[in-house]
Amino acid sequence: MFHSINQPTIKAWLAIFLLLKMVACNQPNSKANFDQNFLIDWNNLSIETMKTDGINPVLATRIYLYPNVAAYEVLAVNTSSLNTLFGKLIDFPEIAEAESEVNVHFSSIVAYYLVMKKLNYREDVLKDLFSIQAEAYQNNLTTDCYHKSLSYGEKVASLIWSWANNDQYKETKAKPYYLSSGLPGSWKPTPPEYRPALEPHWGTLRLLTITHLDSFSIPFEIPYSEEVNSPFYQLAKEVYDSSFLLTENQKSCALFWDDNPDLNNFQGHIPISRRHINPTAHWMSIIGQVLRKESLSVESTAELYAMVSIAFFDANLVCWENKYRYDLIRPVTYIQEQIDPYWKPLLVTPPFPEHTSGHSACSAAAAVVLTHLLGDNYSFTDSTHYDFGLGVRSFNSFEDAAWEVSFSRFYGGIHYLTGVQKGSEQGFKVGDYIVKHMKL
Repeated sequence: MFHSINQPTIKAWLAIFLLLKMVACNQPNSKANFDQNFLIDWNNLSIETMKTDGINPVLATRIYLYPNVAAYEVLAVNTSSLNTLFGKLIDFPEIAEAESEVNVHFSSIVAYYLVMKKLNYREDVLKDLFSIQAEAYQNNLTTDCYHKSLSYGEKVASLIWSWANNDQYKETKAKPYYLSSGLPGSWKPTPPEYRPALEPHWGTLRLLTITHLDSFSIPFEIPYSEEVNSPFYQLAKEVYDSSFLLTENQKSCALFWDDNPDLNNFQGHIPISRRHINPTAHWMSIIGQVLRKESLSVESTAELYAMVSIAFFDANLVCWENKYRYDLIRPVTYIQEQIDPYWKPLLVTPPFPEHTSGHSACSAAAAVVLTHLLGDNYSFTDSTHYDFGLGVRSFNSFEDAAWEVSFSRFYGGIHYLTGVQKGSEQGFKVGDYIVKHMKL
C-alpha cells in the first residue's frame, strides 16, 4: 500500500541541486563528472515535472525523445566516437558541424533545454536549471566562445524541433474520440473511473527507425468466447485464480512497477489525486542511478539517454498500434462480466485495450539497448520508489528487470499472461532491431 509522504516541491529540489553543484564544483578533477551530471540532472528534472503533472506513459516517450536526441546530435556531429542520426532516423535533418571556438558540451545542453521547453509545461523550473548550468559554463568560457556555443545550440534545437513538430502528433489531437466497436470481446472503459481511451491515434505517429510496422506486430490469436471451457475463458480465469494466490513478493513486485502516473483514490465519492512516476520515467530513473555510479563521459551519457529514448518511442508506437488494432477486452471487464462481478485487481487497470502490454514492450526494448551499451549481467539496485514506501529491488541484469516488469502486470491483474509475454517478445524484437540499425 502506498504511504503518504511530504515530498519537496520542485523549487526546493532545485535549491538542493544547486547546493550540491556548488560543492561538486569545488572538488579537484570534478569537471568531467560535472559536465556528465548536467544531462542526468535534466532527465531527472523531467521525471519530477512529469510526476507533478501526471504525464501519461505514452506522451512521456515523446517528451524524453526529442530533447535527448537534440543533445546527442550536437555531440555526434562534432565527435568521432559517436554516429550521427542523419540517415538513421526517418526524415532526420542533417546538422552541420560547429565552427571553431564552440564548446559543444554547452551547446548540447542549450539544445536539450530549448527543445524540452516546447514539450514540458514547467517552463519556470526548466529556466532555473538552465540558468544554473549556463552560469557554470559562462564562468569558464571566453565571452566569444560562450555566445558562439549558445548560438550553435539554438540552431540545432530549431532544426530538431522542426523535425519533431512534423511527427503527426498535432494531427492526432484533431481526430475524434475513440469509441469501442461494441463487438463481443472488444475493449470497454474500465473501473473505477471508466476513463476514455488514452491516445487512441498514437499508432499513426511517424516511426523513428522502423519502416514496416507490420514486421513488429504480434496478433492476438485466441478466439473470443464466453464458454467456460474455451481457451479465452481459461485465459481470464488464470488471472482471476492467480489473484488469490499471490505471494508477498509478487504483490510487492506489482506495486513497485505499477507506475500509474495519475490515479484517484476514492474516499466515499471524493477522489483524492495521487501523482506518481510513469513507466518511461521509471526506466529513466534507473538510468540516472546507473550513470551516477558509472561516471561515464558526456558523450557516452548522451548516447545512453538518446538510444534508450529511441527504443522507448518505437516500441511504444508499435505496441499502441497493436492495442487499437486488436481492441481487446481487459481482464477486469471480462472477469466482472463472466466470472465474478465483485472481483477487483490489485492494480487499477489503465484506460486502453489489452494486447500487447506497453510496459512489457518498452521495458524489453530498453533492456536490449542498455545491455548492449553497458554489458551483459549488469547488476543494479533500483531505489526509484523508496520515498513512496516501496523499498528497493535488485536485479542481475536489465533483461531480468524487464521480465519482472512484464510479469508484474499479470500479478497486478491488469493483463492476461499472453499480453505480457507477447509485449516482451515485441519489445525485445524492437530493441534488437534498433541495436543493429543504429550500429551500436
